[in-house]
Amino acid sequence: MQQRFQEKRRFVIWYHNNKGKETIWDLDKSELRLHNGTLYLFALAPDFRSYHIQTRPNIEQNCTFRVDRITRIGAASQTPWTYSKFPTLDIIYRLTGALATYQPRRPHETIISPEGTTDYVDILTQDDCIFWFHQRMLQYGSSARVLDPPWVAKQLRDVLKKAHDNYCG
Repeated sequence: MQQRFQEKRRFVIWYHNNKGKETIWDLDKSELRLHNGTLYLFALAPDFRSYHIQTRPNIEQNCTFRVDRITRIGAASQTPWTYSKFPTLDIIYRLTGALATYQPRRPHETIISPEGTTDYVDILTQDDCIFWFHQRMLQYGSSARVLDPPWVAKQLRDVLKKAHDNYCG
């Protein structure tokens, strides 16, 4: 994979998802990322169908692939990477309770709540991976709430509802 990154040309991977189904993915800009002890190929899939954003490229085209589930890597194509950076999405979330005094530790986060507010802190983040953003919000538990965009808030609400339903009969 490192060779593909250096060549900066599109390439194909064969990937087994968690249900064992193999899919072929055409990838553009790519890099390796370590997340919670697991190594991922983080890549922009230019042909991936976005559900919420119509403009291209967009954050929904940024895909994560567990390296241990990649079965094959194709040769580099003649097509150079079209994108020099990963698309991001502006997300606003609110932290309350014990996290109301949160100070951003990530360079892409900014406090946007009014000066002097002590009951909560509103954060504007420019994330490049919806999945990892969801993981972070879930770690914050009931102290976190996504304010914008609504579709990201709905995705988290659906995950939390399903988790709740797992414990209710």
